[in-house]
Amino acid sequence: MLTLKQDDLVGLLKKYIDVFSVLYVPEQNWLTTREKEYFIANVLLNHLGIDLSSRQASKCLEDKFGFINRGVSIYRSKLKSKGWIIQTKVGIELPKAFNYADIDIPKELTFSFAVKLEEKDGQELGEYSEQGG
Repeated sequence: MLTLKQDDLVGLLKKYIDVFSVLYVPEQNWLTTREKEYFIANVLLNHLGIDLSSRQASKCLEDKFGFINRGVSIYRSKLKSKGWIIQTKVGIELPKAFNYADIDIPKELTFSFAVKLEEKDGQELGEYSEQGG
């Protein structure tokens, strides 16, 4: 089994987002580096019990994580459209896989998966060309 090790929580969450994205998220909804930073900040604030739709959350994103006021709303909008944060009638929620509001953030995450090529009905794959075709 391959183990991806990180020496800090933010690094662990970045790797988790990367693996989660490859397994479960359409590529067009993968996060950019800065979007990951914004999302991780929200994961941490949520874990601390801070309402993600509150002014307190926006202030923390500005003061502690370096997002300017306008940036907070821009990244919030981008992550909503990509499905990484969810607007509800009550406020903002995170996907279940990243919602650590009432539980500890895990120090280890395990995935079990395989990548397999299956030939169908004896069909052979076309010849591979280094020119892309």
